[in-house]
Amino acid sequence: LIKLNTAIISLSADIDAYKFGQAIHTLYDFVWHDFADVYIEHAKTIETEETKQVLSYTLIQILKLVHPFMPFITEEIYADLPLPDKKLLMIEAWPVSQP
Repeated sequence: LIKLNTAIISLSADIDAYKFGQAIHTLYDFVWHDFADVYIEHAKTIETEETKQVLSYTLIQILKLVHPFMPFITEEIYADLPLPDKKLLMIEAWPVSQP
């Protein structure tokens, strides 16, 4: 989750500075190299409720981060998630880093 926080901080700063290419690069690196290569591969060996919660939380944060760049796809994926009391992704709060 530290890498997710780092990605959120970096991505938010890049978007605020209109550095959209760098923002997408940061997001790509996190999703591909950290989430897919590390989080998911590690989760295959440890199937606990905590692991599922971390994966679910991280996926939702990723969808929120990707949404400005791919709104139709992320909205469709988000709509299919079995979440209680969910709204449209486009009106969800932007992710903030956790201490």
